[in-house]
Amino acid sequence: MPVLGLSYQILGTFLMAWIIGATATIEALSAAIVTILAIDTLMTAGALISLKNTTAALIDGGYVLAMGVIMIAAQGIL
Repeated sequence: MPVLGLSYQILGTFLMAWIIGATATIEALSAAIVTILAIDTLMTAGALISLKNTTAALIDGGYVLAMGVIMIAAQGIL
């Protein structure tokens, strides 16, 4: 079990949710979107630099985008 990787995933998800929540309180949706796009770009670049194939790199980035969309939708609903 990759405990260190899972720990980083939990921490990253928490921090991203915190940023989304903070931007929601000041009605700065554009800042949340730019943050998600920046994280996505860095994740995809990191995957490509580590020589993952393009499909795997895009899946890694897509995961971040999906998390961001879900978090923003949850903020909108709540």
